[in-house]
This record gives sequence, C-alpha cells and structure tokens, in this order.
Amino acid sequence: MVQMILVLLLTTLLATISIRLAIIYALANNFADQPGGHKQHDTVTPFIGGVGILIAFFIALIFLFYDQPEFWVKWLALGSAASIIFTMGIIDDIFHLNYKIRFLAQGIAALIMILIGGIQLSELGTLISNYHVLELGLFAIPLTMFAAIGGINALNMIDGIDGLAGTLSWITLLLIIILALIGGDQANAILAIALVGGVSGFLYFNLRYPTQNRARVFLGDNGSMLLGFLFAWLLVDLSQGTHASMAPVTAIWLFAIPLMDTVTVMLRRIWLRQSPFVPDHNHLHHILLHAGFRVEDTVFVIGTLHLILGSFGLAGFYLGIPDSIMFFS
Repeated sequence: MVQMILVLLLTTLLATISIRLAIIYALANNFADQPGGHKQHDTVTPFIGGVGILIAFFIALIFLFYDQPEFWVKWLALGSAASIIFTMGIIDDIFHLNYKIRFLAQGIAALIMILIGGIQLSELGTLISNYHVLELGLFAIPLTMFAAIGGINALNMIDGIDGLAGTLSWITLLLIIILALIGGDQANAILAIALVGGVSGFLYFNLRYPTQNRARVFLGDNGSMLLGFLFAWLLVDLSQGTHASMAPVTAIWLFAIPLMDTVTVMLRRIWLRQSPFVPDHNHLHHILLHAGFRVEDTVFVIGTLHLILGSFGLAGFYLGIPDSIMFFS
C-alpha cells in the first residue's frame, strides 16, 4: 500500500510539472491547436497533455520492471507498443495523418501487445450458456486487434470538450483499481494508479473551474490514443486467465460512454452516407451543449452517467449476474 501511495504522489507531481514545462515549450514553438472548423475552443491551446500521461506511464513501467522482473518481455512489449502509439499521436497532432496510417500504427501496437506481450482475448465468458465459456480460438487475435483499435479511437473521438476525456478516464481507472486490488493483481493496480496520477496532473490544466475558465492544455491525439491503448491492455489483461479479476463483459461497462458514443456516431454517419471517420457535431457532448448545457455541466452529467454505468458493471460481476444478462443489458 505504501508503494501505491508513493506511485500516486510521484506520478501526480511529475505529470503536473512536465505538462507545465511542455506548455511553455509548445507555445514558444507553436505546437498548439488552432481554433476553427469543428473545434469548440476559440484560443490557441497546446496539445501536449499526453506528455504527463507518458511520464506517469514510464514511472509505472519502472516499478513493474523492478517488482516483477520475470515478466520483462511483457513489460518491454507494453513500453514499446505504448511508445509507438504516443509517437504516432504526436505526429498526427502536428501533420494530421490519414486515418489509414493511424490504423496501421495502431494495428502494429496491437500485434505487439498480443504476440509479444501475451495479452489477448482468448474467451468471452459465459455469454451464450451459463455452463460453457465461449472460447475464441482462431478469432482471438483479430478480435483482440479490433477491440484494441476500437478502444484507442473511442477515447480519441469523445475528446471534444475541456475535461471530458480526462474525467471519463479518471473514473474508469478508479474502477479498474478497485477490480485489480480485490482480484490481487498488483501489476495492473500499479499501472492504473500511476495513470490516475498522470490524468490528475493533466486535469489540473484541462478542467474548467472558478479560477480557470478554459483549458490551458489539450490531451491531443498523443494523450487520448495512449490512454485508449492502455485501457485496452488493462481491460483485456484483467478479464482473461484462470485468475481474472473480472468477466470480459464487465469491460464494456467500465468503458461504456466512449464505446456507446462512438458506435452511435459512426452508425449515424454511415446511415447518412458519410465517411465514419470525418468529424462532426453529433457526439453526446455536442447534443448536451446544443441543448444549452455549459461545458462544466456537460462534463458533470456525462461523467456521472459513466460512473453509474461502470458501477453497475462492477455490481453485476460481484453479485454473480450472468454474463448474458449483463451483455444484453
């Protein structure tokens, strides 16, 4: 427990400091998001919030290498895949890459996660029968890649207003920590706690509150995609194996809002015969803003809904509600 408190304090402090320094550097070198188009902000804002998340992640990685050196290949795969995602995100923020290139980099990271890290969806629990586990067999690798790439882009797509992606990430990480601690998964608990520190440092600059009426930094694709990938890693790892900390279907509840928002938006675009990859103003947060909610109220409403859904997922798992009921719910 002392180690976990130390990780939380260290990552929060270093994430805050690194983001503050990155803001200064970004503004001096014009590494910033310009207002206009489909964007909601009206001032030049640095998009380097992911720096704090990356710092927190690497601190967690150091602890993991030290505590469980026998899994060094797994941690090396985690660090390599996360670095690819972060680097691709930075390049995308600056040069606005084609979605095909982004998918290629995300696919490579997912393959590293699966083939080297050994993290993959091998079964989906008792979705069909309460007495038989649904094994994926040959579909394990492609379905894991689909889940990982989907998670990366779901968080990226919902990152549309100040504080939203960070708040949803913070809530999901909190629920993951509860699952990992109860399940005795020390490694994933450390990783999630470190990321809570990184996200907390980011939210200090990104949330709106009485003394800060707009975000001073954005998460950027570098931060949202990095977090999305790490969520994919955590949720898959926690839900698989003989000592899994949760059922696979629980992961859907922990990531409910980003998943539902992404699926809804993309289906709507396809229905209207538009490209599913072209940004628009039809996300849940846009709907609330158009209805007259302030940004702060929108974040609170969506964050509360996300917490309720995630808590329902935990309750369903610990109360032993059948996977099939939880899935169709």
